Amino acid sequence: SAFSIYTRWANYFSAGTKWNIHNEKWFRSNVVDKLGVKLSYGSNGNSRLDSSSSFGSYSINSSAYYGGSAGAVQGSAPNPSLSWETEYILNTGLNLGLFDRLDLNLEYYHKKTTDVLYSGRVSSIITDGSITMNVGEITNQGIEFELTSRNIVTEDFTWTTVWNGSRNRNMITELYKDTYKGFFDSIWVKGASKDAWWLVEWAGVDPANGKSVYYANNPDLDASNLPDGYFLFNDRIASYDYGKAEYTIIGNAIPKVSGGFFANLGSHGFDLSLNFIYKIGGNIYDGAEKDVADDGYYWNRIRSAYYYENRWTESNPNGTQPALSGSDLEDAMQASSRHLYDASFLRLKTVTLGYSIPKSLLKKVNISNLRIYFTGGNLLTFKAYPIADPEVGDYGTRGWETPLGKSYTFGLDFRF
Repeated sequence: SAFSIYTRWANYFSAGTKWNIHNEKWFRSNVVDKLGVKLSYGSNGNSRLDSSSSFGSYSINSSAYYGGSAGAVQGSAPNPSLSWETEYILNTGLNLGLFDRLDLNLEYYHKKTTDVLYSGRVSSIITDGSITMNVGEITNQGIEFELTSRNIVTEDFTWTTVWNGSRNRNMITELYKDTYKGFFDSIWVKGASKDAWWLVEWAGVDPANGKSVYYANNPDLDASNLPDGYFLFNDRIASYDYGKAEYTIIGNAIPKVSGGFFANLGSHGFDLSLNFIYKIGGNIYDGAEKDVADDGYYWNRIRSAYYYENRWTESNPNGTQPALSGSDLEDAMQASSRHLYDASFLRLKTVTLGYSIPKSLLKKVNISNLRIYFTGGNLLTFKAYPIADPEVGDYGTRGWETPLGKSYTFGLDFRF
């Protein structure tokens, strides 16, 4: 590995077993045609870093001059105690077949990761303020399922479906410091998910004046004796001043359930396949929206149609976006839950319709198979997220990426 001589080597193990119960002589059933269970447990090591993380590095550049001669400056500080990130994984599963038509695969997993490798903060006197270190422990657990159904299987018509899904949750069980900044506007806190959002809570728009309101989330404030700058909004302590609101954990990038659904139908040479993907729950943080929905901080900037259509005005006092004021003190270009949205969606990822020419007509031209087809991509999407493409990566953020477009493909597939 790329670790120092103190932690260069490590040992890992794994063991697993599977029992196909339906193969036992004593197993008899007119309903259950397949039954199996499996269990495995093991460990695995991760050393995803280069040697400079352990040994440090120096950089030679134009700024590293001493006495008129070229020199070198420290690029990264060494960390000789850096060691392997280790995963301990338990996996168990059930395989069940019913009536020779239904197949269910169900799995549960629990993964504990110790000595997590991450960038930790240190004194800027030592290096640029951060070095790679082993920062804590994280547990991941969840279930995954896949249900295959042969609904109709006849000589003239077939219809099969596959439905799969997964639910995952993680928790930070140990941190060697109190908190670590996560990806984008997330934070790592002991007892919370590593994918939790760390934001100021936006309360909405004050219908009386169109200003953005932020919940204080400060347990030291007394609602009966509020200092200047605070007031009650929706029966909670709030302020117009973003700086008077405390950061708090709001939402999570991980959905409650995600997966897909596939259907395949065929009859008299025609075939139709539908592939859906879905996500239920979780949150998207729209970082790009901040750039096109500010309340006037960047006065000459182009703003989105969504902002203009929903902004507060005297004629639209129920607007959900703040008034365009042009005041720097009311800047909405901040990391708040204003830009956090429900990530739930259902998308028809692909649809394919085809027709295979009867073989009896192809013999005359020495072609064994000829199929005409059409495939469409991303043709239909139902979403809770009102502005842009809801299909984002694991971090749950949207920036200025090009959204997925619709696609249309026509083709011929022939064989001699």
